[in-house]
Amino acid sequence: MTLRDYARGLVEVAAARKALPKDVDLKRCRPPYHSPIITKWPAPLEVKRLTEREKANSIFSSTVGWIGKDGRPSMAGDFGRYTMGGVARAFSENPKVGKAPDSPGQRKQKFWQEVRKVNPSLARLANQLLRAHQEFTKRTNSVPPRIAVNKGDTLEILIGGWDEKDPTIAAALAKASDLEAKLVYLLS
Repeated sequence: MTLRDYARGLVEVAAARKALPKDVDLKRCRPPYHSPIITKWPAPLEVKRLTEREKANSIFSSTVGWIGKDGRPSMAGDFGRYTMGGVARAFSENPKVGKAPDSPGQRKQKFWQEVRKVNPSLARLANQLLRAHQEFTKRTNSVPPRIAVNKGDTLEILIGGWDEKDPTIAAALAKASDLEAKLVYLLS
C-alpha cells in the first residue's frame, strides 16, 4: 500500500511538471485501483515463521516488531511506527457508510474558510499567503525534475528540481515563509 502511494506520488509530480512520458495513462495511477481486495490475512505467527524461513528478520522487525510467545505483535519497529503508523490510522476493518470523508483538498479549503472568518485583517493575510504559496509552487513546478539514484548502504531515489539559491524561487519562498510566520503568530 505504501509503495503504491509513493509510486503514485512520483508519477503525480512528473505529471505536474509535465515530465511524464506521453504513453503513461495517468488514470491508471489514481484510485480507485482495481487490485483484488485482500480477504484473508495470515496470523502473526504464520508471518513470523515465513520471515524466519526467508531470513527477512530485519524488515519484519522494522515493520511489525516482535511476536511474543502468545502470538501477539509487540511494539512495531521504526518503519512500522513512523511510516506505516501514519498510514494505518486512516483505515478501519469496518466499511465506511454514509458520506465519504473530506479529501485533503476539501479539509484545506475548510481550514482557510475558518481562518478568514476570524477577522478581516486575518482574511487578507490568509489570501496573501495563499497567493504567495501559489507563486512559489508555480515557480518550483516550472523546473523539470532531476532524478538520481543513490547506491549507498540502501537504495534511494533522489528527486531534485528547484534550487533555493535561484533568486526568483528564493524570493517567492521568503515571501511565503514571512506571510506564514505572520499568520501563525496571529493565530496563536
